[in-house]
Amino acid sequence: MTLDMHTPARASVSIRAAAPATTASLCLALAERVVYLPDGSALALARNPVLWALLRKLADERLAAPGRCVAVTELVAAAWPGERVSPHSGARRVYTAVCTLRKMGLRALIRRTQRGYFLDVEVGAELRA
Repeated sequence: MTLDMHTPARASVSIRAAAPATTASLCLALAERVVYLPDGSALALARNPVLWALLRKLADERLAAPGRCVAVTELVAAAWPGERVSPHSGARRVYTAVCTLRKMGLRALIRRTQRGYFLDVEVGAELRA
């Protein structure tokens, strides 16, 4: 599926088969901007800087403090750096981006609480250069 990317709702996605580095692990390949899912599939997010930045922030927090929620304001700052948006607009942007990531295969991995979002602690996570 290939769509133009100006907002997270209209994402450009390339899906290709590849094996993640470890079993039941989410792996972000930093140089390629590819996400390897636990099921062995891969999502190329190089053309989706918003989705990549949001997922990268979640992965960084997952590695630093598993189970820690990332506040919506932190996700807005990571995915739309330097932009001034109202709290409501920022929350809508994050919600839309998370919905898009979930539709791309991350549904079971992205969790939500009243404090924010986090990656499931039951699934391994790693960053690869």
